[in-house]
Amino acid sequence: MTLDHIRKMSTLVLCGVALILTLSVLATDRIAQGSFGLASALAIVGLVGLCVTYAVMRQGDALRLMVVTVLMGETVALLIAARDHPWQTDIHMVFFATLAISALMYDVRVILLGAGLIAVHHLGLGMALDSLVFYGGGSFGRVVLHAVVLVIETAALVWMILQTEKLLALAATKEEQAQKEADRSVGLITAAIDAQGKIAAISRAQAIIEFTPEGEILAANENFLSTLGYDIAEIKGHHHRMFVDAAYANSPDYAGFWQRLRSGEFVAQEFKRIGKGHKEVWIQASYNPVFDENRRIVKVVKFATDITGRVRAVNEIGAGLGQVAAGNLTCEIAEPFIPALDMLRRDFNNSVATLRSTLQAVEQNALSIDGAAGEVSSAADDLAKRTEHQAASVEETAAAINQITTTVANSAKRAEEAGTIVARTRAGAEKSGEIVQRAVTTMGEIERSSRAIGSITDMMDEIAFQTNLLALNAGVEAARAGDAGKGFAVVAQEVRVLAQRAASAAKEIKELIAKSDHEVKAGVALVGETGTALQTIIGDVQEINGHVLAIVEASREQSTALGEINTAVSTIDQGTQQNAAMVEETSAASVNLANQAEELKALLANFRLESGRENPRRRAEGTLPERRAA
Repeated sequence: MTLDHIRKMSTLVLCGVALILTLSVLATDRIAQGSFGLASALAIVGLVGLCVTYAVMRQGDALRLMVVTVLMGETVALLIAARDHPWQTDIHMVFFATLAISALMYDVRVILLGAGLIAVHHLGLGMALDSLVFYGGGSFGRVVLHAVVLVIETAALVWMILQTEKLLALAATKEEQAQKEADRSVGLITAAIDAQGKIAAISRAQAIIEFTPEGEILAANENFLSTLGYDIAEIKGHHHRMFVDAAYANSPDYAGFWQRLRSGEFVAQEFKRIGKGHKEVWIQASYNPVFDENRRIVKVVKFATDITGRVRAVNEIGAGLGQVAAGNLTCEIAEPFIPALDMLRRDFNNSVATLRSTLQAVEQNALSIDGAAGEVSSAADDLAKRTEHQAASVEETAAAINQITTTVANSAKRAEEAGTIVARTRAGAEKSGEIVQRAVTTMGEIERSSRAIGSITDMMDEIAFQTNLLALNAGVEAARAGDAGKGFAVVAQEVRVLAQRAASAAKEIKELIAKSDHEVKAGVALVGETGTALQTIIGDVQEINGHVLAIVEASREQSTALGEINTAVSTIDQGTQQNAAMVEETSAASVNLANQAEELKALLANFRLESGRENPRRRAEGTLPERRAA
């Protein structure tokens, strides 16, 4: 309740008092004076003025001033109505009563106005018309007495109002402060409720245990008890060292750990703890010193989360990677991890299986390459031997052709000599039979030589066909060898081209020899006819001379053709030598391929790809380093 509210309520109450006084004036005037007179008129005027003021200015200070004025006026009217009546003296108490109750409006101006109106009334009417004021007549002494009482009451009322205003102001201040404190208390209560809810949520999600600064266990929640496997009765009052191994509990590190907590330091990391039944438990925990209002540590609260599953997963993955690093690809992790990390276990097993399958396929390919390299090497050796035989055959063919060329040249020379002899002497016609016989013999030798050359060219054609077939087989084997056989494939292609060229040259030689054979046969026939007609030749030496010249020309042509054949055979011999060199290179490449295949198999021997096969060069199995057991 505010001061303005008190003033409004008290003003309304005093309006009611004014109404009562008006009615009292009317009744007193009627009873004491026998009729309504001046007093009644004064009372009614005052009440009407109060009503008008209430209607016009009910919210302002003027209403309070009007109320005290009407109260004093109604009291004056009551004295007038009781004139010459013994109660007139007692009615003076109404002045002090109305002035006193006017203090309910808590306005110093109202008290001063009321006191002023009383003083004016007593000094004015009390000295001039004392019968309207005092029963039995007034005097200055009575006025002074009333004035003293009025002053004392006024002073008391003013002091009371001022003190009351101060008290109300102080009360308002206190109320405001109380409201602020109440709001603050509500905030603290809300924060406390929120904090309590958070603590409850943390307690449901985390393991919590409380210790004294010396490490004695005070309390623990259900999460902590279930994680370590204890009941509260089994651990309460015991020291924290029951959760660590004996070696660490007696170490300087453990003593330093609690010294840090007693000094107020916050400690948070991963810890290894020993649960009931020597169960190893890993936790992610924070040790939090709790202070009182004097900054003294009263206890240590630990919040922890069980990470045993995660640590186990890390250790097993690390051990598995160590096995893989050591070359053992048959390892796998069979026992499932915690659900959040089990996908990691399955991915590890799948990766190892994929790597194992890949290396097994590589191993099979290495074995295939090794076998193919052996076959290529064997084929290259066989081809080298055949090429050597071919080179020897070509060399023999060249020697034979050279001999034939010499023979043909000699035949041409002899034919020229025969022509010279025929031209020089006809008389030697008798000797022509002998010369013809020698020519027939020579032609027979030429025919036999041509046949021998035909056999040689057939052999060369067969050798070229075999060389082409070997080159084709070598190309197929090189294709099977993949990248490692590319060089050998090129060599095989060159051998094949040279074989085709040798076949073409042999074909040309064969055609030339066939032509020569035909001409030789013609010459033999002519010489035969010459022998048969030897008797007629004597008479026709000129005709014989012409035939001899024809023979000379044919011999020259044969000599030229045989020279070309000799050149072609020389070319074949050079190609054969090149083929031999390429075969040697192919053999070296196949040996190198075989060596690389052996090296690949040696590398694959470092891996254990099957559970029943041990790797002789495997490294020791690796494990993850032990975590700190603080």
